[in-house]
Amino acid sequence: MKLLFCTVVLASFSTLLQAAVVPAGSGSRDVGQGRKLFARATPSTKTTTSKTTTSVSKTTSKTATTTSKAATTTKTTTSLSKAVTSTALAAPVRFACPVGKFAYSSSCVTACPGAYFGNTTSRACQACKDKNAGFCDATGAATSCTRNTWLFAGTCVSACPTTGYYADRPTRTCIGCLRYATTCNAAGALTCPKGQFISTINNCVTSCRTWNYLDTDGVHCRECATVDPNAATCNSTQAFTCTRRTFAYQGNGVCLPCTDADAQTCSVESQGLVATSCGVNFLTSAGACAAVCPTSYYPDAAEHTCKACSDPRASACTANEATACSTGSVLSLGACVDKCPISQFADDQAICRNCGDSMALTCTSTAALTCNAPTYLNAGACVYTCPANLFMDEITRSCVAAANCSLTTFAKTSTGHCTDCETNALTCASETRAITCAKDTYLTNGHCLTADNCPPGTYSDSASQTCRRCSTLAPNSRTCNAKGATACNADANGAQTFLTTSQQCVTASQCPVGTWPKSDDDALVYLCYACDDGVTSCTANGPGFALSCGTTAAKVDLYLDKAAATCVSECPVKFFPQACKSGRAVGWQQRHLLIDHVLNAASSTCEPCDDGDDQCSANGEGTALKCGLNSNNQQTFLSPSKDCVLDWGCAAAGPYFPDYQRASCVSCDSGELACNHDGPGGATRCGTDATSGVQLYLAPSMDCVTEDACPSNTWVDKQGKTCAACPYGALQCNSATDATICGADPVNPSIALYFQDGLCITADKCPPLTHPDPRYGVCAAN
Repeated sequence: MKLLFCTVVLASFSTLLQAAVVPAGSGSRDVGQGRKLFARATPSTKTTTSKTTTSVSKTTSKTATTTSKAATTTKTTTSLSKAVTSTALAAPVRFACPVGKFAYSSSCVTACPGAYFGNTTSRACQACKDKNAGFCDATGAATSCTRNTWLFAGTCVSACPTTGYYADRPTRTCIGCLRYATTCNAAGALTCPKGQFISTINNCVTSCRTWNYLDTDGVHCRECATVDPNAATCNSTQAFTCTRRTFAYQGNGVCLPCTDADAQTCSVESQGLVATSCGVNFLTSAGACAAVCPTSYYPDAAEHTCKACSDPRASACTANEATACSTGSVLSLGACVDKCPISQFADDQAICRNCGDSMALTCTSTAALTCNAPTYLNAGACVYTCPANLFMDEITRSCVAAANCSLTTFAKTSTGHCTDCETNALTCASETRAITCAKDTYLTNGHCLTADNCPPGTYSDSASQTCRRCSTLAPNSRTCNAKGATACNADANGAQTFLTTSQQCVTASQCPVGTWPKSDDDALVYLCYACDDGVTSCTANGPGFALSCGTTAAKVDLYLDKAAATCVSECPVKFFPQACKSGRAVGWQQRHLLIDHVLNAASSTCEPCDDGDDQCSANGEGTALKCGLNSNNQQTFLSPSKDCVLDWGCAAAGPYFPDYQRASCVSCDSGELACNHDGPGGATRCGTDATSGVQLYLAPSMDCVTEDACPSNTWVDKQGKTCAACPYGALQCNSATDATICGADPVNPSIALYFQDGLCITADKCPPLTHPDPRYGVCAAN
């Protein structure tokens, strides 16, 4: 009976071994699971199972008949176990299997056991290409290994490559080093290529990330927090920049907390320590975190800053409109204006309110001041008709007494209105009787006339604004204007008078020097006519009528040729000007000197100055007095050595620049080695201060300043002697490639810039494995 029981158990164990062939997929289990399956799997078919069962049954029956000893049972069990094991490890037998199954041993399986893969062409389980493979993929390449080997590139190797890989014992796999490491382990890089460093997360980088510094070993990046817990950038001994709520105290490499309790960031400025951003309160322009913004500012809750009111005259405001105005302006519809709109008044808080009288044009809080048509102001109210004895003034739109009608109007009793005077009348008694006239019009017989309409024999007198008789201005005048006579009559004795240039009428003998009495009886024109140019007296114009000579308008001396009664500039042969009896060039000869000539006293001749000299004291160097264009039509400039030089000659003479307006080399300002002009913004090269001897530097404003006066977004270039620009967007820097503090994009201030490797970059330019951190303005590590 015991033998029968053992036989049944062995048969059942054989069936369980067949069922243990679990679909595993090609290379889908780990190495340990693969070894278990390889040891336990016993592929079989129903036919094999049936045969085994029959054999076992027969054996059971025979054994039950012959013996019942336990020893026999044990021997039989051992024999059966060996038979089962022999069946499980048998080589695969190939025969046709349906699509989706593979031949293994004597059956078709859906998944091959470890160390085998399903060949879709032959539809059979085929041994992995590498004998040490625990599992492999559909091509036979190993996916896990056994027997103290390591998986590398689809094969099982005895040892991983020494460069770029390390052996991962849990998975028995050769894993590649991260980030270009030359050698590594599971924790990260051990060595890096030349020019790269081991970061704090054990990968290889070309430079240490923000908040890190390169250790003195030249290999490892270390955290700045180990140097100063508040450092943002540093070296092995000191902080360079600091994190939020701290600042670098006067550049001594130590980060100290901001003094303003609400400050998130701060900096040391000329006025002392100031906040640059706030947490709960609002940042003022003075660098303080205030719970309430100062006058003319409003709190921006999103940015925690006090922003200036958009209206420059607002004393209080919101982001969109003024809510109160400074002295001298009033609030109207959210804006500060000089005065309230029509039909409104300013209350005691300088806010525009509607007038109480709906027809008021302007008003106070209690009464109308002016009225809209068709009403008139009377006793602080707008009325449609005026009371008796008052007149409706259309100009002032008010009820007035007759004497108070506006200029150019008069009180017309029949209509009760102030009625317009005639054109040009300022005051009048009626439409046809002017009393006073407007400017440039003149009162005559109750009318206001323009000057050209004054009656004949009169002129327009501006003082009295009337048309006055010509005889009161110029005796014997026939016509006149405000300056005097314009035509003359005969005098009381019947003698014709002549018009002088001073607009007076005189007799022929009274014509001024340089004139002669000219008559045209047909045209009734009688004038004291001017002699020819340079002729001081004459009897008529032209040659043969001169009586005496003088100097022409062109400053040419003329001499009287008495025989010809003519004025000449040079005496004829055998004659000489009396002014030259001394033998020296005087009189008309001196006035012939050209502006660019000099009188040679020895020879009494005019000799030219040097080329470019407009005026000179003599010929040769150092004699120029004034410079102009040279023979090549080039502008020259008076140098310090009294020579006329071209524009580049000014700079060659020292710190001078060519002043085209003065045609002179003008000295640059103190401390400037070269300049374009004097005054602010003219320097091009700087030297030392004349008083202190301190070196000066050329600022972007083109001024020479001391080193500590260079603007905040520049650095002192001692070699070039300039305040050179920091990298793009940097607020502070050490050089053109070494920013220390970044600000906003100068072109688009709404875009923030982030510090990275000495430059200020936009968020999208932060390197891989970093992200823009707006808290500290840097590209921080992920």
